[in-house]
Order: sequence, then structure tokens, then C-alpha cells
Amino acid sequence: KFKKTLQEMQLKKYLETQKEIEKQQEIVRRFKQHGTEKLAKRAASREKKLEKIETTEKPESMRDKAKIRFKPQIKSGKDVLFVKDLSKSFSGRTIFKNIGFDIYRNDKVGIIGPNGIGKTTLFKILLGRIAPDTGEIKLGHNVHFGYYDQELEGLCEENDIFDEIASQNPHLTNTEIRTLLGSFLFFGDDVFKKIDTLSGGEKSRISLLKLMQSKSNMLLLDEPTNHLDIPSKEALEDALSSYEGTFLTISHDRYFLNSVCDLIFDMSEDKMETYLGNYDAFLEKKLLLEELSEESIVETKTKTQIRDERKRRKEEEKILREEKRRLQRIESEIADAEKEKDRLENMMCLDEISKDFEKMKNLSENYETLEKTLKKLYEEWESLI
Repeated sequence: KFKKTLQEMQLKKYLETQKEIEKQQEIVRRFKQHGTEKLAKRAASREKKLEKIETTEKPESMRDKAKIRFKPQIKSGKDVLFVKDLSKSFSGRTIFKNIGFDIYRNDKVGIIGPNGIGKTTLFKILLGRIAPDTGEIKLGHNVHFGYYDQELEGLCEENDIFDEIASQNPHLTNTEIRTLLGSFLFFGDDVFKKIDTLSGGEKSRISLLKLMQSKSNMLLLDEPTNHLDIPSKEALEDALSSYEGTFLTISHDRYFLNSVCDLIFDMSEDKMETYLGNYDAFLEKKLLLEELSEESIVETKTKTQIRDERKRRKEEEKILREEKRRLQRIESEIADAEKEKDRLENMMCLDEISKDFEKMKNLSENYETLEKTLKKLYEEWESLI
């Protein structure tokens, strides 16, 4: 049910984006057709906005899945990675300390924790790119890392897609490289697109293909689902579920962690706690521990403390109710303004309007005023969510 809802949302977003692009293109055409200097400037401004509209990749119902399969070239030893008392500081500020954990062959581990706690820094320490302040790291026999970087910095922006893969696989023929790229949904002349022109999702697929070709037996995956559409994400989940190696993945994607992980590492500033099972199992155990802790605390509280806490909670609930009402009001105003915006845009596309300079001018001025109003409403809305 959750996946179906996501697919419906993605399809809706894709169709809305395409509709918006077509509408803006038609307005630009009308502005240019009218031929006045002022409308020509607006047309140029619209074209710049069009360039900034983020294109959305086709959803599952309109495209195929990438064929991802991770296969280690050699099997690692049973003991893969031991970390003890690891710490790291930057500019005198401690990022983390006392971090320790053990990983064995075929462990599938998800690392969670607040933003800024140092999860990516931990990966870079494990890879030897950053030195820890203290601590010990022991790698097992025949352990070979493969790394997926959430910033996608492992790609050469100057290369085209074909050269990016060919440079890593000089033993493959052109036909074999094209077959590989086709399995990741890059066909025909698309393989000659420059890396720096690709969308986030396309770059992610190239990075995953390179990772697949590395044939590593210990994967470090930093937010691997961030730029992926639903079909590519599902293909990645399938590949990791059947992977015969070991992996550590940083992710905020609950569904992904539930699908692929059998261990959760909960990272805080001064410890790494291990929980058996997927993300839902972690939440259940965490909630149980918190409830037991709260029961212990409540027993030691005075009646005055309990009364003060109830009063504070009531005040907080009152503030939340007021903010909720305010949010509903703003959302209603935004909906009305968006309808009016659509009405004005449709009117500006009419032949009889585009040929009448005064009407076009008045509509354009109303449209600009409405856009400013909408901008303020959205800013207020964002401050409340």
C-alpha cells in the first residue's frame, strides 16, 4: 500500500511537471507573438524560469527497471571489520567518540543517527581518506571496499557516460559496455551525454553501475536512494537482498532499511548501539526501552513536578492547535491563489486577449501581483511545517 501511494504521487508529480512546462512554453510563445518590448522581456524571464524547473524522471508505470546485481569477485573472511574507541574532532569540536562495533561476513547493516553526527565522516575514516583522532580499525582477510558517495563525487564531470564506464573497464568491448549501459537504461546516443548534464537519478545509476563493476565484497553506501526513482530503488533493494557480501548503508529511508537490513547501528555522539532486525524492529525495541525508562523516572517525580509538566504540555498543545489553524488558513489561501493563477494563465493564452494590448497588460500586472502574494504565502507556510 505504501509503495503504491508513492508510485501514485510520483506519477502525479511527473504529469504536473510536464503540464506546467507545456503551459509555460505556451505563455512564452504568446508573449513573443505579441511583439512588444515589455512582453518580450517577460518572455525571456519566463524562459529562464523554465530552465530552472527541475525535470522529474518518468515513474514506474512509464519506464523499465535498471538491472542491478552486486557480485563479489572473492569471498571475504568471516571476520570483516572490527572498530574500537574511534573518535574524531574538527576545529576543536568533537564529532563523535567511543565508537565501536563488529561486522561479520554477510551482515547487512543500516546506520542511523541525527544529521551532523558524523556518519559520512565515519565512512571516510574506514576508507582511509580521513585519519581518526583515536581508535583502532581492523580489517578481516580479503576485505575489499566499494563506496557509493551520496555527493556522487566519484564521477568525472568532463566524461561522457560511455567513457566513464570504459575507463573503469578497459577489458570490455564497446558492445559489452553498451549492453551494460542498456541494462541501466542508457540507450542509443544517450550514452554520449556528458556527466555534468545528467540528472541526479541518472548520475546515481552510473555510480551504482560502477560500484557493481568493482565486484567488492564490502559495500559502504551513503544515502544510496536519495536520487533514485521508485523502480531503480526497488532494483537496488532486490540487488542488496540477494548480495552475497557485506554492506553498511547510511539512510533516512525507513522503507529501504526495512527491506534490506538485518542489523541497525544507532549512532550518537558517544556510542554506537546495535539492534538485531530491521528498522521497524529497532523502533519497537527503542520504544520499549524508553517506556521502561519513563516509568522509572515517573516513580521518582514529586506531585509538583507532575503538575508542572501537565501545565506545560497543555500550553504546548494550545500553541500547536493555533499553528494548525493558521496552517489550514494559509493552505486555503494558497489553493485559492493557485486557482486564480491558473485562470489568469489560461486567459493570457486566449487569442482575443493576446491581441488586445490593454487587456494583456492588465492581466500581466495582476499576474505579477498574484505571484508576489503566493511567494509570501508559501514562505509563511514553510515556516509552519
